[in-house]
Amino acid sequence: KGEKPETAVIISPHSPTFADYFATNISPSFIGRLDQFGDNKTNLLFVNNTELTKEILKKSEERDIPVTAINNPVLDHGVVVPLYYLSKGIKNLKIVSLSYSFLSKNIHLEYGKAIGEIIEKTNEKIIFVASGDLSHRLTIDAPAGYNPKGKDFDKKIIELLREKKSKEIISLDNSFVEEAGECGYRSILVLLGLLSSYDWEPKILSYEGPFGVGYLVANIEIKKK
Repeated sequence: KGEKPETAVIISPHSPTFADYFATNISPSFIGRLDQFGDNKTNLLFVNNTELTKEILKKSEERDIPVTAINNPVLDHGVVVPLYYLSKGIKNLKIVSLSYSFLSKNIHLEYGKAIGEIIEKTNEKIIFVASGDLSHRLTIDAPAGYNPKGKDFDKKIIELLREKKSKEIISLDNSFVEEAGECGYRSILVLLGLLSSYDWEPKILSYEGPFGVGYLVANIEIKKK
């Protein structure tokens, strides 16, 4: 909430991920680099919003949502890329770094609801980022190989988000999602859980697939119900 965020809460599929737990990074400070992609100049430094991080762990445990704490100061590219743009012109942006699990859809929604309740109670200006790619199977030379369901999946996600059809996104067939070869669907589920406490208005900013991978950027404005 708020146009000039003080804290960015980011859930990424590329952070350390566990089958039966959501992970919360408790490192007091973070460094973000992109040297694995040949960029040796990017060197971002952030501090953890430790109070918010602790609240997410606490609230999750109270809700019987399986969570674990990790301590890793090195941010993955799923966190670094959005932060690269968000941190421009915003001084002292704190972050909370999360990762999803491979538990049920419902538990991802509950996790999002818990995070939403915490954000609702704070006076801080917070932005939530659901990081991840759509299909990795858009073209023959795509990283996960080609599957025609990839384009169908990306089109469907964009269409349903634009029309605010949360239930339809949640109820997408598991085999359809799997065939698409995505890595952002669970991040979206957590986002939808968070949004269930708000009225919200989506705006699709861009979509492209230059490397056979679907990249969607959307902004969601949230308001109290």
